[in-house]
Amino acid sequence: MNGNKGTRTRLHEIRRPDRDFDDLSAHDVQNIMDIADTTEEFMYAVLTQIKNIIGEDRWKDPIGKNILFKHLPIVQCGVSVQLNDFVYQNGGGVLMRARASALTTMPCVGIVVDKPSEEFCRIAQSTILEGLTGIVNRKKYYISISLPGKVQNYAPYDDLQVMQYVATGLGSDKLMVHIDPTNFVVRRTV
Repeated sequence: MNGNKGTRTRLHEIRRPDRDFDDLSAHDVQNIMDIADTTEEFMYAVLTQIKNIIGEDRWKDPIGKNILFKHLPIVQCGVSVQLNDFVYQNGGGVLMRARASALTTMPCVGIVVDKPSEEFCRIAQSTILEGLTGIVNRKKYYISISLPGKVQNYAPYDDLQVMQYVATGLGSDKLMVHIDPTNFVVRRTV
């Protein structure tokens, strides 16, 4: 509400006249927030609405890459780095596949969202990975201790392993990635 009794604030900035759901009020958006159990579910609902508003054809460019990644800088990476790998930055500034088994291959600084050539990539710190299998809904995902560049759904537990929470499961086929390179813990058992 905008202060006037009975008047609803409208989201004019994101309207498309050919879409029925563009007539959402701020109150309707609040209802979306109320049905989302977690911040991650709310963020996913908002991204889905944005995708619907701008249209599937404009959400991806002609070669199928998400348009939201176009602004990300291209950085140097190792030749073994692949799309959707979680990466750290080595001493030479090159991105390599992160692995939680040692501090020398951590912390994770991003996930590879585009790989225009063998030695260069774009990374993001927040995105949604879709079309996956075996994901556990609402489970926390950490950098893997055994598979470089991948995640696991349990925290590392051995001495000197690095625990870094990087994603949350959304349903059985999606991960909401949210990487904070400064938020990690080196496990120490005594």
